[in-house]
Amino acid sequence: MTTPIIAAGRRGDVQVLEIEVAALAETFGVIRGEILPSAKDEHGNTVLHASSELGLTDILAWTLDQRNFPLQPGLRSTFIEQRNGLGDTAVNTAARSNQPTYLATLLSYGAYPTTNNGFGFTAVHYAATANSEELTTLLLAHNASPSAISRSRDTPLHIATRSGNIVISQLLLRAGATPDITNASGDAPFHLAVRAGNWPPIQLLAGFGAPKDQHNAVNGDTPLHIAVRMGNVDMVERLLRAEVNVRERNWNGLTPFELARLKGSEEVQDAFLNAGRW
Repeated sequence: MTTPIIAAGRRGDVQVLEIEVAALAETFGVIRGEILPSAKDEHGNTVLHASSELGLTDILAWTLDQRNFPLQPGLRSTFIEQRNGLGDTAVNTAARSNQPTYLATLLSYGAYPTTNNGFGFTAVHYAATANSEELTTLLLAHNASPSAISRSRDTPLHIATRSGNIVISQLLLRAGATPDITNASGDAPFHLAVRAGNWPPIQLLAGFGAPKDQHNAVNGDTPLHIAVRMGNVDMVERLLRAEVNVRERNWNGLTPFELARLKGSEEVQDAFLNAGRW
């Protein structure tokens, strides 16, 4: 019954949308605002979800027009926050689809910026995944959480660090992102930067107080242990110059130098010996 409403919203046809909603409202003797929240497709998407995917702000403006919700502002708010089958709100869908104009308009109507979907992802996770500075800035300006945790325990900072996006990482850290949260693999963002062999994110994280000797929550490896495991001589040398603690032991009781000896990497061992620190 409501599929034509969603279809009209998805293709941006305001005229057909208005006709379909008005017809159902008259049939059931209710206001149009009571039809809109109940109109969903087989995936649980409302008109807002459908129109957000393509950034159709005309549909958004008509749908949330106060005349559709006379004397019922609470009903409009509930409609804005509805989730689809994946647990995404329209804010999440707009961010996932990289639609900043639509997202800005939706937020101006009071949409909540931080809602975890079924996978624990929020709009900021999607913004970081899309490498979108615009989306990230917009969401943080509306007080979205920079440290929201997904089901895999990734924060947006994990995602930005993994992709090496310095600008988004900096935006998140300046907004108060917690730099030492560990994900399901036991890694904090600092660990991920070392795994990627990417020095600029490491400098950034250290500058915002990320602990440079933090242990991986699963095996106890510090960033220096990880650099040794990766056989990344340059990273080992950089970390040694950054005065990381060479005496930290992982959960197997090994220091980074002992791990290097165990792995038999002469170049890595030489990095310790040349630095005079092991």
